[in-house]
Amino acid sequence: MKKLIIVFCVVVFSCNENHKHKTQNTKQIKFENQIVSSDDIEILNEGFKNNWEIIKDEQLSLLVNRDVIYYIFKNPTDEQLKHRFYLHVVIKETEEFINLDFNFNEHLLVSKTSNAIYKIASRKLPLKHILSITTGQVLDGKSLWEVYINDSNIY
Repeated sequence: MKKLIIVFCVVVFSCNENHKHKTQNTKQIKFENQIVSSDDIEILNEGFKNNWEIIKDEQLSLLVNRDVIYYIFKNPTDEQLKHRFYLHVVIKETEEFINLDFNFNEHLLVSKTSNAIYKIASRKLPLKHILSITTGQVLDGKSLWEVYINDSNIY
């Protein structure tokens, strides 16, 4: 049910605001003082439709689709989002390790429903066949949580 709520919110906000904020050079939709590209909306909808969501717990879901990973938090506190996120990718052919660590608020999209706030961050992934993704959050060199995703969960 929460998948449908997120998708519905993103689609409703985007449809309502698209006419107001569409420009000739970009296909972006503005809502909640953030810019959400129509590509993000399409990728999120496709991922939810195909059940590509990886759920960590009731508050956090991850969705990997195409070359993007989305972190979807339901009603997060500022404390939950302030610590650095790590995103480590291993490429299948070369076993190359790629560090894509980030701060959540630097990649933030926001969506609201009448009874929930969803904060969504997205990160581009390499356009190569990925063997694995390890992601989580770190504080003082210690992992607060971690999720491991292998290639069978990505493709």
